Amino acid sequence: MPSFRPPIEVHMWLDFALDMERKKHAAVPIRSSPIGDWEAIQAWGYITTAYVLAEQGLKALLHHTVSFDEARRGLRETHRLRCLFDALDRKDRATLNDFYEDYLRAQRAGGPGIQENVASFLDHLDTGRGSVTWRYSIQESAEADAVPHFRHLHLRLLWECIRCVKDLLYYRTIDEQCVPQPHSEIQRGRRRQVYEEWCFRKRHSDGDWHAQDRIELLWGPDAGEHVDFLVIQDGLVAFWFGDPEKVRSQLELRIIDSRADIREFSATSDAAFGDGANEMSLTSRESTVDFGGVGGTSVIQAKFDQENQLALVRYRNQLLANRDSRGEAELQAATDEYGRSVRRARKDRIKAVVELLMDDSGRD
Repeated sequence: MPSFRPPIEVHMWLDFALDMERKKHAAVPIRSSPIGDWEAIQAWGYITTAYVLAEQGLKALLHHTVSFDEARRGLRETHRLRCLFDALDRKDRATLNDFYEDYLRAQRAGGPGIQENVASFLDHLDTGRGSVTWRYSIQESAEADAVPHFRHLHLRLLWECIRCVKDLLYYRTIDEQCVPQPHSEIQRGRRRQVYEEWCFRKRHSDGDWHAQDRIELLWGPDAGEHVDFLVIQDGLVAFWFGDPEKVRSQLELRIIDSRADIREFSATSDAAFGDGANEMSLTSRESTVDFGGVGGTSVIQAKFDQENQLALVRYRNQLLANRDSRGEAELQAATDEYGRSVRRARKDRIKAVVELLMDDSGRD
């Protein structure tokens, strides 16, 4: 039986491959067409690659957690995503399902034709012969007739499943401090970075900006009626996520709606500020694929991506050097350093933002 790569290598490959797929799709999105086959032709490469990444990720997670024992030996060669999912540890299945449902809520993307849980979603992907059907649908009419119907959201859901699987693999096998985050928390973190930069510019353009006590609405509400808002009191600034009316009644502060200002500041280029309703809209006509446009990435997110990529490159170089000339101890040391470098980059970024937001008296 073929051997598996170390989980850190699998994570790195999945991370870069998924990032490249997103960037390719952002540069060359699938265009709507009244001819369903033309949309399917455009989407064929993206969907086929996503199937492969999902399968490889699930198999790696399965191998490095519960292993391909006697009961699971036959799954080593399967292309059925649902079968691989069902063989995972119960807690891992629950986590992946929770993250799937969180993505639907965050994007407000449920409805007809969209599966409500990850198991039924994978069942849909396995229609016909699943990934095999998609791969051979170019030349074989029987496969083309059996291909699962894809909409724009299906591809994004598949990408989200891949992200969750690779992050879960990292957490379960490499670093238990790096707890996987659902989509809504990641988006909230990205919005928080924009808020911090917005606050920094406000405070330096208006010296009295933080002198008046108030609540400022920043984003929302989400599907659960939660709002991002800012509480400014006694010169201190705090970010909140929840119900601003409850905070207003407790602190007796006035509310200012700054959501339009935030949208203009972010130039609406960051998907973290979308509610998903437009980006994930589905046409009413039946079509194999229904894709829409893709937003860009904020400057802050680009910096964050660059930090992670530098950490990955640093690890990769160490890994290659150790593999060629050193033993297992040095290889493990390189792996540990990779994890530390990622955490250091995250801490350094947070520290830098906090220092920028500190006023002359040293108070936040």
